[in-house]
Amino acid sequence: LLGETDSEGFLDLLAANGGTYAYFVTAVDDQGHESGGSVSAQGTPRPDYHGEWVYDYFDQPMLSGFRFQIDENTDPIVSGDASGRHFRLEADDAGWWLVPGPDAEIYPTEFVTTALKCGVAADAGCVDVPRAPTSGYVAQDVSLLPQSSYVMRVRGDDGMSHYGVIRIELLGFDQDDNALMIFDWAYQLQANNPDLSPAR
Repeated sequence: LLGETDSEGFLDLLAANGGTYAYFVTAVDDQGHESGGSVSAQGTPRPDYHGEWVYDYFDQPMLSGFRFQIDENTDPIVSGDASGRHFRLEADDAGWWLVPGPDAEIYPTEFVTTALKCGVAADAGCVDVPRAPTSGYVAQDVSLLPQSSYVMRVRGDDGMSHYGVIRIELLGFDQDDNALMIFDWAYQLQANNPDLSPAR
């Protein structure tokens, strides 16, 4: 028995990022009678972070690169020239651009979303990217739009392919007129696993 709940949701505090877990539920009435188990469902939790920001490469090159990380103890912001970056931000008169690094590809079409992930207690109209496309990626610059999510396929620290997603919250400028992007991100720790959001 993992736990009990009287609502539609349950948070498994024992689950670790990168592990795949299978769950089923039973119902218990007020007399203590328990039903049979439901159909099993599985999910793979992964790290997700909110309120990250990077600067435009031409304004702050040392703070313009990003590399997906497996935990919060490693700073994901790297130089826009770092060979290990997964992307960097560039802004010019034509717009804002996600520029992939040497070991990264971007799915060229944005997903209009309302959140990075839609989990328990999310709004009824919540829209996220639950699963990454498995083909169609490009190694070219992609223009950015706020309130949209972009999926990437990158080489992780293990040398294998991993999927990640970023959701643009804001494209704007700081008090010194440096262009920057504020975004949320999630990264699948299991190699070649396209699941980006918990199953619903």
